[in-house]
Parts: sequence; C-alpha cells; structure tokens
Amino acid sequence: GVIILVHNDAAAFLPENELNFLLGILSACHLTLEDAGIINMAKNTAFNYYYFEKEIVAEKIILFGVAPATIELPLSFPPYQVQAYNNLTYLAAPALIILMQDKAEKLKLWNCLKLIFGI
Repeated sequence: GVIILVHNDAAAFLPENELNFLLGILSACHLTLEDAGIINMAKNTAFNYYYFEKEIVAEKIILFGVAPATIELPLSFPPYQVQAYNNLTYLAAPALIILMQDKAEKLKLWNCLKLIFGI
C-alpha cells in the first residue's frame, strides 16, 4: 500500500546508506520493504500519477526529493503537507540524504508520518 519515490542518478534504487535510513523510517512506521515499493524516478521517468492510480494498488505515495510535478500531479503542494488526491495520500519531503543530515527535517517528516500511518 505504500509507494516510495526517490531520485538517485548513482544507484539502481538507493545507495546502501540511504536504503538503511529508509528501512529505519519504515520500521518506525511499523512497515517493512514488503509493505512498500521503491521507484527511482531517475531510472523510471515514464511513471506518473495516472500509473499509480490505475496500475499499482497503493494508498500512500511518499516522494523523497521528487517534486509532485515530476509525476504530473495536477496540483502543487509544499513539502511536509499531507495531501489527499483521488483516494491516495501524498507526502513530499526532501531527498533522503538531506534528511539523514538534518535533525529538524527528520522531525518534520516524522510528524507527517505519524499522521499518515496513525502512529
């Protein structure tokens, strides 16, 4: 039910340090990689929100370092604003590498994740 969108030119999905950080985030939300799909938009530019609505069974889409316009969402919203649209919940946040290095940004993300996942 969760799709995670990232943008990383250097790795197929994510570098190991960012993947480990993401696994920690998922664990804090009581999720595993089995509960989430990761799509690297640097490698899969054809994906857009129509695809997520029609082809993938998802309820939540989290964008790390990916702007909503990148997936052709017909609305704009700032980072850390939980946004409902067409029966999906979206959250945009800075890239994982930025979150790893900034405690204040991590706290903003955590507050949103608590809301989204009812933690």
